[in-house]
Amino acid sequence: SISQKFPYLVKKKLKEGEEVRRVAQLDWRIIESDLQKPFTASGLQFVPLPVIHGEDYICLGFLFGRKSKVAYISDVSRFPPSTEDGILSPPNATR
Repeated sequence: SISQKFPYLVKKKLKEGEEVRRVAQLDWRIIESDLQKPFTASGLQFVPLPVIHGEDYICLGFLFGRKSKVAYISDVSRFPPSTEDGILSPPNATR
């Protein structure tokens, strides 16, 4: 599990006298149904972008930003047409 491989990314209970170490932590968000439904995290809207990893595995990139859109997509072999359209469409055209 993530907590075993990367324990510093998961909140833990402090032992008595132990100080808080400020390192990166993840705030897990589970996307259960609509893979293209935007969500807000830390005051920033994210649009999930389904992409193909390998031959048949769907993973997610993300589109975010208000005035200037930024796409984060890592390790992708191809884009489904709907994702490509979502990235290339002018601001406010469909989102």
